[in-house]
Amino acid sequence: SVFGELWKLEPLSECRRGKWQKEMDWLLSPANYMVELVPAKQHEPNGRCLE
Repeated sequence: SVFGELWKLEPLSECRRGKWQKEMDWLLSPANYMVELVPAKQHEPNGRCLE
């Protein structure tokens, strides 16, 4: 084919599945520490609103 060899999808062996899972856990681990920062609004007694 134009884009290289075409490979069939086949079930992974236990060893390769373990390696794949370990690599995916490593790649996705920064997502465990991501936090969405939402601005907090403060209303002062004089009517001003601050973020």
